[in-house]
Amino acid sequence: MSLKSFSGRRQQKKNFTSPLKIKLIFDLSLQGFFKWVRARLSKIPWIEIIDCPLEYKKADLILARFAFINDAYIVTTDRKFPYEKRIILPMRVYTNGKFVSVKYEKLYVILMKEIAKIRKLHQH
Repeated sequence: MSLKSFSGRRQQKKNFTSPLKIKLIFDLSLQGFFKWVRARLSKIPWIEIIDCPLEYKKADLILARFAFINDAYIVTTDRKFPYEKRIILPMRVYTNGKFVSVKYEKLYVILMKEIAKIRKLHQH
């Protein structure tokens, strides 16, 4: 696609490409969050969401194997998930003297911070 500049010359639109494309697979425990966040993450060019069959998500070891084959990170709430490339999101946080469930917006911020850490590690 070409764009016209103010000087009248045509310029080529440059596509942003990143050397590292982060692939994400969401665990079954985060399906509601996954539906909410999918539209937001699909607009970021260096994040790829891999749709995994539901049968794979029912067993942790099968999901871990699927993620290993696709070189993807698993987004989960399970701290004991048997795969080392994982992003663990909290289900509840301690606020004002009690535990409350985390809203999707806060989970999104936590997820983006973790993805930024991963990108920073792989760029150096």
